[in-house]
Amino acid sequence: MRTQSGPYEAFARTGYVARGIVYLTVGIIALSVVFGVRGRAQSFTEALSDWSAHPSGRILVLTIAAGLGCLALWRLAQGFLDADRLGSSFQALRRRLVYAVSSLVYLGVAIGATRIAFGGGSPSSPQSWAAWILSWPMGSSLLAVAGTGFLAVAIGGIVRAFRFPAEKRLDVERETSAWVVPIGRAGSAARAVVFGIIGYFLVASAYRNDIRQVRDMGGALNTLLAQDYGIYLYFTVAMGLLGFGVFGLFEALFRHVEPPPKCDALSALSE
Repeated sequence: MRTQSGPYEAFARTGYVARGIVYLTVGIIALSVVFGVRGRAQSFTEALSDWSAHPSGRILVLTIAAGLGCLALWRLAQGFLDADRLGSSFQALRRRLVYAVSSLVYLGVAIGATRIAFGGGSPSSPQSWAAWILSWPMGSSLLAVAGTGFLAVAIGGIVRAFRFPAEKRLDVERETSAWVVPIGRAGSAARAVVFGIIGYFLVASAYRNDIRQVRDMGGALNTLLAQDYGIYLYFTVAMGLLGFGVFGLFEALFRHVEPPPKCDALSALSE
């Protein structure tokens, strides 16, 4: 039975909807390349920039930005307040650290989307971000750390594709889980492929001090497409990303969300 968890549930479910829209958009755009509608895959921020050119599109962009901001808050609760009640084992702390770091990523995308909606110019390219980081002291090392982080998330995504712990957190019947979970597994694997490519090129850019190597999600997909027979892998990954978006919307509806343990303790003291 689903429990009511106040603002945490609202943040989580709103955030999962926004994340689902992100991956649905990237997947649909990627598939449009396969069917000849577009010449190349786009990043999500590029898609947001196109949408914001229309008055009604700006409202949609702002709505997505708000949703991703909610997801960032939920990730903070997962990381620092242990909202998923993972505990304090080494593996649990590692997952909570990933949640905390990912909150910064979602917050950054939310801020970028807000800027786009208010006419803040074209979205920053991954190369411009890399150049900015390389301008810092020890910038190459920081860029390499970022790339290693993406590679670590990619490896974790492959592991989750086989184990898929989210299955335990869905409030659905076994018959529904039988077809939803494979979609989530495929989506997790597809996202891992994309993150692995992004991580590889970040590390390569740091090593060679060459920002032209940097890729975003759209660039990673285009890299797949450029390989010999890459259209088949590209199509498979695009379908996986689309499936991950579908699973994100499903997770928004049926994921079990609880208030963090610390909030339980505060509530008990107030009674």
